Amino acid sequence: MPRIVEYPHASFNTALEIAAAVDYLGGSCTASSCADRLNRKIGGAFKSSVNASTKHGLITSKRDILSVTELYKLYKLAYNEQEKMDTLRKAFLMPAMYRRIL
Repeated sequence: MPRIVEYPHASFNTALEIAAAVDYLGGSCTASSCADRLNRKIGGAFKSSVNASTKHGLITSKRDILSVTELYKLYKLAYNEQEKMDTLRKAFLMPAMYRRIL
């Protein structure tokens, strides 16, 4: 039976970087164009970063196509710092393990 990993293997800041790169590339792009934007190679570390961004609910990943979510759009278009922080808190606590720890 495969082991199910409940938590991201990359930092929250890295997850935000991935989402920002996807947003910069039009809100939807291929994984390879996102990696190029961040000057990274597509490999295990990059895939972990994409996975972390997905687990935090900032992007979706389907068949090598990355797209920003409504949650990231709320963060990006926040009217004030409080709204931005509330959205970041919500994204940070998306992984179930993080909610259980809190």
